Amino acid sequence: MSYTKKFVSNSAMINKIFKKIKAVHNVFIEKYYNIISIKPCYKIVDKLASNSVIVDFGTGNDADFSVSLIKKYNLNSFGFDPTKKHFNQLKDLEKKTEGKFKFFNYALASQKGKKVFFESKKNMSGSFFDSHVNMKNDTIEKYEIDPITIDEVFTLFNIQKIDLLKIDIEGEEYNIISEIESNLFSKIDQIIVEFHHHCIDDYCYKDTLRCVNILKSYGYRAYSKDKINFLFFKRANA
Repeated sequence: MSYTKKFVSNSAMINKIFKKIKAVHNVFIEKYYNIISIKPCYKIVDKLASNSVIVDFGTGNDADFSVSLIKKYNLNSFGFDPTKKHFNQLKDLEKKTEGKFKFFNYALASQKGKKVFFESKKNMSGSFFDSHVNMKNDTIEKYEIDPITIDEVFTLFNIQKIDLLKIDIEGEEYNIISEIESNLFSKIDQIIVEFHHHCIDDYCYKDTLRCVNILKSYGYRAYSKDKINFLFFKRANA
């Protein structure tokens, strides 16, 4: 066997070993912290109850994450999505869930003030970024919206604590995490963030790591299997 073939073979074997070690480690972490899977693709710490406060930003057209939580815990969820083509379906979902899913036609942004929103014709996701892959490869409609900030969520809806905050907002998460007031993190127990470094030209994985480190500095533990969908949850002593 040539040196090159032997090197490639050894590298492949080492990669397999590391993958197995990582898989075992993930199983241990999930069991130790009681982390479970929730549709469509998220992880949460399984400690929610019927009185838990859920805030779901970026519901998509069917709010499948909120619906999964409602079915499992019989809780109420505040769902937010600014996309025009999703409006009727999400309003219908309020009726189907007997009001347990409460829909609001807002986007989440780092600051108050009108912003231009880009809506993809064929793809589900819209974005504040026209560099999003869904915008570049499709016909888009753009329109102004008046977004909401995290602090406004607490004040407008008279919320004292958020048990689980989900942020799937197609790139704006980088501005949110960088600029959110630090005192608000003490009022949020778990945070799910879907990062979009893989589909927006404006950001890369280093930007995601920067945001991960910001949240860890506020006492959250970070967990992710794909480096896109992250769960942040408080340490016991935080």
